Amino acid sequence: MLALLYLLINSTLSVVNIPYVPYTYSVYLGGCANVTAYMDPLSGYGISSVYVINQMGDLRRAVVEPYSTPTYVAGDVCGTFLAIAVDKWRTVGPLISITYGEPSVSNLLGTAQLNITGGALIEVKSLYKPNVTGGFVFKIGERNALGVYVEDYLAYGSSVTITGYGLVNVTPIDLSSRAPDYYVYVPEPGTNVTGGYPVQISGLVFAPGQRYLLGRPQLLVSQVSVPVIGDCPGVAYVSNPLARPVSVLVQLDDGETYIVQMPEIPKYINTTALLGIKATDLLGNPLSDYNLTTYVVATGNQIVGRCLVSGLSYYIAVVVNNDTLYYPAALDRGFLIAHTDIIKPKIQVVGWGVGAAYPPISRLGQNITVVVTLNGTTIAIYHKRASPLIVINDTSLAVRVYVTDILGSPLDSFEVMVGNLTFRGRDGVVYVIPLSNTIAVSYHGLTYLEELAPKISLPVMTSESFLKIFAGSLIAGLSAGLALTRKKKEIGGDDTVEV
Repeated sequence: MLALLYLLINSTLSVVNIPYVPYTYSVYLGGCANVTAYMDPLSGYGISSVYVINQMGDLRRAVVEPYSTPTYVAGDVCGTFLAIAVDKWRTVGPLISITYGEPSVSNLLGTAQLNITGGALIEVKSLYKPNVTGGFVFKIGERNALGVYVEDYLAYGSSVTITGYGLVNVTPIDLSSRAPDYYVYVPEPGTNVTGGYPVQISGLVFAPGQRYLLGRPQLLVSQVSVPVIGDCPGVAYVSNPLARPVSVLVQLDDGETYIVQMPEIPKYINTTALLGIKATDLLGNPLSDYNLTTYVVATGNQIVGRCLVSGLSYYIAVVVNNDTLYYPAALDRGFLIAHTDIIKPKIQVVGWGVGAAYPPISRLGQNITVVVTLNGTTIAIYHKRASPLIVINDTSLAVRVYVTDILGSPLDSFEVMVGNLTFRGRDGVVYVIPLSNTIAVSYHGLTYLEELAPKISLPVMTSESFLKIFAGSLIAGLSAGLALTRKKKEIGGDDTVEV
């Protein structure tokens, strides 16, 4: 928050936080209203323009009072919506010296450019409706006399562009003159004036409650004490009340000391006893389940004790993998609550082994390593982005090996050792993870070293092969006996004599 905009519409006061500049705040007006907008003259920011928008969406400058300045604008305006723009301006006050210079008149033939160092009262007379653009420009009057447009402006920007056809009358305004026409004193905490005397005049307005002075007033500045209320007693003070943002030094009775930065001097400092912290991971689980180191810090990495001070932003620091992460915290009945993006990824492996994340606890989206192990042996390593659930599909890691005996018959039951892993095979088929090019095949108590290949033949014989050999031998024997019998029959026929 850079500054505060105080907006009074009729009798309703709103305080608007200005988070950045340029910034435009819009509000529904719904007709005519008395509007007053104010900003701290010491803030360095100001109201750059005031516009009204009608039901048709037409945008035009609002006509405001002729004493308006970038820190104080007032007037009766009409429209459907009101838009107030805020931008970086300059720091003025608490004692402002005002001097009006000599007016100058120039011809306006199309477009004119004005360079303003302080401020200026501008009167434009044109045969067609003029247009005045620039930052910190306020329309303070408009009329039409005998077909001539006459418009009056107060300008505080460095550059103003005027378009029209006629005359331009410019009266410069010096906001830091050494011999001013009058002074404006804006009462601020810790300030006072000595010398000079008050007068009742009509002049520029920079803040409500300001005073006009003549003579030689001198500004006095002193330290400001700020009351401390709430659960933790102590004292607070502002050593330099003119600086913006304001630095408030808070010293509590228990020895805690904090420096609070605020856009303006506060009326008091409120304190709350810290009862504890509640930090959760991305899924809402307490970080205390992870045994992580957590503690509270305030703005500027101030370590927090047992008390919380209003005006400070608080963060819960979490130490994860030797890194300290900071998460904004909200106060809820004495507890600081923070929701983090810390996760403990769950690894789901489709295929072989079990997976583990390293580091096991990380932030969402952080680069992590997933290690898949099988019986204590690492079979794969993956690099992933941390998420609550990581699915690893490693079914393609295994290769199919067909193991046979010397005759090509598949081994009925066997084991294959690859590295420290043992894979069981049956009917000649085994799936192994190729951690090495050399494997060991165990069959019937004997182990054979082989090169990993899709098909491996061992110098053994299975029962199936023995049956094949036996069957082959039996068939061969029967074939030989039958052949011999036929031969004997043929010989016996030749020796027979028929009588």
